[in-house]
Amino acid sequence: MREALFQLGYYDVYHGVAAIHENPRDCEMWLDAYKACKDGQGTFGRKEWDQLLGHCMAVTDDPCASFAKELIEAYPDAKVALTIRDSPEAWCKSVERTIWKWGSRWWCVDRGILYDFYLWLRGANNPLFLMTKRSWYESGFHQFPTRGGQLYLAHNKYVQSLVPEEKLLVFNVKEGWEPLCAFLGKEVPPTPFPKINDSEEFQRRAEAGNKMLRRRALVNGIKLY
Repeated sequence: MREALFQLGYYDVYHGVAAIHENPRDCEMWLDAYKACKDGQGTFGRKEWDQLLGHCMAVTDDPCASFAKELIEAYPDAKVALTIRDSPEAWCKSVERTIWKWGSRWWCVDRGILYDFYLWLRGANNPLFLMTKRSWYESGFHQFPTRGGQLYLAHNKYVQSLVPEEKLLVFNVKEGWEPLCAFLGKEVPPTPFPKINDSEEFQRRAEAGNKMLRRRALVNGIKLY
């Protein structure tokens, strides 16, 4: 979806990758947002959202999706494209091949062994890893094996309840450019609708991140020793 928006002229589109790989300092503000909006510790309103996302023309993916209500309230004139799959089962199969396959490994977020070890080595306040772990649990992925389909349906229903009908597009990427372009008032590009975040591409990028995590944990462990 991010690549599609790029091609439609939205040159700055936020994605979870932006916080992790492109601008890790964002993770500090995301943690502030979690504390304020989810834990009731402090405030995080339009001023703070502008500081974090004001340079963007669109936002996608987590952690933004975890703040659907807060972002819709902060930017009431924004349009919302809710991406869906053919069915809850189709969504679950996709998650199994991508996010869950990565996050449920013993060294990753849900199993937490190496993940927490690295946090301990770097200090309990490492923003990047704390934000990633908070995003994982706030999105409900730790419940995926038993409640995956329910989580998918509940999220879709929740987002639709927040957005006026005229500002909402329920969109399956299989539909291609036409409904998205009509919704956004853009011309249909001459190129096919992009498909770059499939399971193989996701695993390639996730494994690159895992290698970084293991390498840093090893290096810091050696330094500590």
